[in-house]
Amino acid sequence: AHILKNIIEENMKANIAFGGILSGDTVIEKNTISHGRAEGIFMSDREHAMIMENMITENMDGLLLSSASPLISYNEIITNSRCGVILVNNSNPKLVHNKIHQNYACGVLFRQNSMGVVEKNEIKLNYYQISLHDVDKKKFEAIKGSNSIEGPYDASMSGCKLLQLF
Repeated sequence: AHILKNIIEENMKANIAFGGILSGDTVIEKNTISHGRAEGIFMSDREHAMIMENMITENMDGLLLSSASPLISYNEIITNSRCGVILVNNSNPKLVHNKIHQNYACGVLFRQNSMGVVEKNEIKLNYYQISLHDVDKKKFEAIKGSNSIEGPYDASMSGCKLLQLF
């Protein structure tokens, strides 16, 4: 599927949800994805996908990846109610050249051995820029050095405490 130049908003669950073998090589490009009651984009059990040049804003969470490894590039992931990007269940995306700003709890949350390539992103004005849970701290040091990160981060390995409020 190629989802191109749409305004996708106000869905009860994820604004866009896909995954598994039947989803093919999905491309989500140049869309405005906003005001979802859950995720802007939910992706599960898929390796090949591209999420590029989208405005992902004012959802509960911007992107939630579970066992997924897409290319996520040149997006604006801003003003979501909890996190900009959540990576769970061994997700390993290539997250590059994104603006991840002003998300209430975390810019990027890593959980359950998720990591991937995280480079050349601008991560700022979130409560925590980066939060880790069950992730190798050595990998975190590499992330800090290859992104523009302004503000506090949570490397306590306990995950973003603000998310426990939801």
